[in-house]
Amino acid sequence: MLNKNNIIVLKKYGDLVFLGTTVSVSIEDVSGDFIENYCYRVLNFDSITQTLDLIPEGKANSSVFAQTSAVIRDSIKNMEIKKISIKQPSNKQYIAASSVYKHFESNEERNILSTDYQSNEALPNTIKIECDLREAEFGEGEIKFSVFLKKEKTDVIVSIINLSFHNYFNSVKNYIWKALGEKKIECTLTYLIVDGQFKQILIEDSILSFIDESILNKIDDKWIETEIVKSSSNTITSVDKIIEILNCSGKDQKWLLNKLFTTDKTRHYQHLSFLSLRHDINYFQLSFVSRPFSFVFVIKELDSLFVVWETYSTKEATYIWNMGVIDEEAFQNELAKYFEIILYLRNNNKLKYKKHNLAGFYCIEHNYQLPENGFEKWKTEFQSIVSRSL
Repeated sequence: MLNKNNIIVLKKYGDLVFLGTTVSVSIEDVSGDFIENYCYRVLNFDSITQTLDLIPEGKANSSVFAQTSAVIRDSIKNMEIKKISIKQPSNKQYIAASSVYKHFESNEERNILSTDYQSNEALPNTIKIECDLREAEFGEGEIKFSVFLKKEKTDVIVSIINLSFHNYFNSVKNYIWKALGEKKIECTLTYLIVDGQFKQILIEDSILSFIDESILNKIDDKWIETEIVKSSSNTITSVDKIIEILNCSGKDQKWLLNKLFTTDKTRHYQHLSFLSLRHDINYFQLSFVSRPFSFVFVIKELDSLFVVWETYSTKEATYIWNMGVIDEEAFQNELAKYFEIILYLRNNNKLKYKKHNLAGFYCIEHNYQLPENGFEKWKTEFQSIVSRSL
């Protein structure tokens, strides 16, 4: 539950007013004199009307929004805030937020402090700094940079709060700046040196505090496009193996296939979805190969095993090999032989190979003139091949 005197910054995006990066209400449900990018102090929350009463404190800057979001996120995540009522301040004099220095203590406390700095030994400094995304360190809810302070001639660590940041970003940081279109972000840092120790007060930036889910999707898409779809690898690679580098819960084979198997990205959407559901993971991890980007499936039909090679979006046929009945000990050696054939066919004459009419080999041509790129016709042929091969 929010406490009285908690500070919240309200920010407007379209028809929504955000109380942090994840909670919002419609602009129509905000009463009183709403001013964007202002700090508001919590007066009361009426759980019956689900109305949050606030009073204006003063103008805020962009970093205060992200910082206060981090402070209140745990307090409001279970609250049903439907309305905001902005009250007029009384005669009581409030300290304007723009003249109050806010500083985070430890991660456990995360409290904003209002402090009057009257000592000449603790005057704030405001400087321009440049944060290189390629050298950033990501954590849960924040990003850290090492910055050299010329005046103090020392390196310090500064942090920017954003609830959308995660640890696994460290594995894909090269794609973050590509998605944003900038390698280095200019920020304004306000800090203190107290008893020889650096204390960050405020950090203002134009991008990092407001990275949202749309940017995160661009980052994921850029990583997938570079590391998977446009990979120049000359091997057949397990999908699970490539995802392991992310080291992130929620980023698994299902997540990747959902990203890849969409109608707007591949002309073989239905075909690949059908094959992935029938793939037998007990024998072989779903894998892909580059140039052209394609998938290798192992499908078991009764006692027979089939190796299926299907491309992602290039206009090529589906290749099917019947391995027959094979025991687990011999399976890997036999599978390696088909891997060699697939790697060979990528850059050599496929037509010549198909004309050999090799025993156990089948090929299904795609008919792109039919609805769904001929999926129903393709599925009928596929089921006919695996059933008559028994």
